[in-house]
Amino acid sequence: MDPRPRRVSRTRLLVAALVASGLLAALVGWLFVWPPSDTPARVDAVLVLAGGKGERETTGIRLVQEGLAPVIVFSDGGRPGSSSAQLCQQQLEGVRVACLRSPTSSTRGEARAFAELAGREGWHSIAVVTSSYHVRRASLLVDRCYEGMVHPVAAGLGPTGGVEPTRSVLREGVGLLALRTVRQGC
Repeated sequence: MDPRPRRVSRTRLLVAALVASGLLAALVGWLFVWPPSDTPARVDAVLVLAGGKGERETTGIRLVQEGLAPVIVFSDGGRPGSSSAQLCQQQLEGVRVACLRSPTSSTRGEARAFAELAGREGWHSIAVVTSSYHVRRASLLVDRCYEGMVHPVAAGLGPTGGVEPTRSVLREGVGLLALRTVRQGC
């Protein structure tokens, strides 16, 4: 028997596995590690979504202190014990602080609660601050609920926004896939 065909098939299998792994790594990087981040010149409000390890609040506060917006909204500011709730008790010089508590503890709930507030306030543009791994799904949800212009801002722990645990990436991937297929609308 000629061993050559067996080597060719093993080589092809190895090449296919390497190509598939490379494509998967590139997709994960594109979706979660290097998401779109757009810091505009000026918006009506900065929305800081719940979660993270404090990097979201830090980034949101920095943006309003740099003059990006006259208002900062903390989406979990009404939840006792949250880091945003503590910030809601403080004053930021020259900045209005608004705090939301969505009826559900989800990004969709946060987006809906914010859209209601933005409608009452007449806001036409916002910056949405969230962790890098969450930017694509969060900005899609906020964009579906809010009629104005949405500028996603990745709040990161480092130059690439920090590498998130596999569990977070998988959860976001499944959530993003659901939004793109079966969970349409706000």
